[in-house]
Amino acid sequence: MANQRKAPEKPVTLNPRLFRERNERYMRDVEFISAAKALETLSSAWESLGALYENPDPTLGRAGNALKFQKAYTKAAERAKRDAQSAMERLTEAHAARVRRAEEAAGLHTMLPDHVAAEIRQVLRGMPEKERSAAIRSAALGGDASVLLAVRNSPSPMLTGAHNVPVDSLARQMALQVDPELDQYETSVSMAMDTVGNLYKKFTTTVDQKMRDAMGEDLAASQSAAVAEAEGKLSAL
Repeated sequence: MANQRKAPEKPVTLNPRLFRERNERYMRDVEFISAAKALETLSSAWESLGALYENPDPTLGRAGNALKFQKAYTKAAERAKRDAQSAMERLTEAHAARVRRAEEAAGLHTMLPDHVAAEIRQVLRGMPEKERSAAIRSAALGGDASVLLAVRNSPSPMLTGAHNVPVDSLARQMALQVDPELDQYETSVSMAMDTVGNLYKKFTTTVDQKMRDAMGEDLAASQSAAVAEAEGKLSAL
């Protein structure tokens, strides 16, 4: 039909198969499986709502078709939101857990006895600043977390003496020594979260602005209210 409505095209990035290919190395991990599932839900919802938009029921009229589409969209959006939120939560939790494992393996969460920490700080305090900084860096990169812990957890910089060591950056390097692929994993997690989040937003915005019939929905609501009022009057007779 020449005047048939055309639904907005689905974004080329809304492609679960492409997502799996790009993240093949992680597709046994539940967080990436969850992200792929969220994209499948969004893709299916987009296609189904597009078909409904392009093929209105001629027997329902504008109000009926608007209400039919609204109900279908509400159901699809709830499922898409649930799957997208689940994917985001799993990705966030899995990322935090992997970082924690790397830090634990590097000794960065070890409980350093107070007397040991005090001894380390005393030794550091007795060094010139240049030697102190070199000692902190050398110990950490050599896999000895105790010196870095004593510095990082010090109640006051005065207990260790001044140094030019970026403690957090050094701790990160220690974690990467244990898990060399952590950077790549974090990049993939970030991209997965951006993909799911952006496409969910694109889905809801596109349907709301370009596919839903607000006037038709208002008409359906008015008709429903009129029917309810008429039925109320009839029941009172």
